[in-house]
Amino acid sequence: MFGWMARNAVRWRVETFIAVADAVNKQMASGFAEQQVAFMAQLWHFTPRSLPEGQKDVKTGDVADICEMYEADADEVCRELSDFKLVYRLSDLKL
Repeated sequence: MFGWMARNAVRWRVETFIAVADAVNKQMASGFAEQQVAFMAQLWHFTPRSLPEGQKDVKTGDVADICEMYEADADEVCRELSDFKLVYRLSDLKL
């Protein structure tokens, strides 16, 4: 019974999940310019999920495009974000 389920799970993963993930990846790549993709990657530093996972300090280059767009000082944003992440982890606050 379990062997059948395991084979079907692998088959589903190969035939369905990987195909869908590949299609989504291609659509995202065709729908966004390289600059937009880099900008969206930098947004991760400002999401709730990055708070517990973002163990490393944010560097100026990690948020340079966003700071330039909003005319903010990248060094100060990095310091503020690092301080906030530290307080968040110490407070055990969950968003």
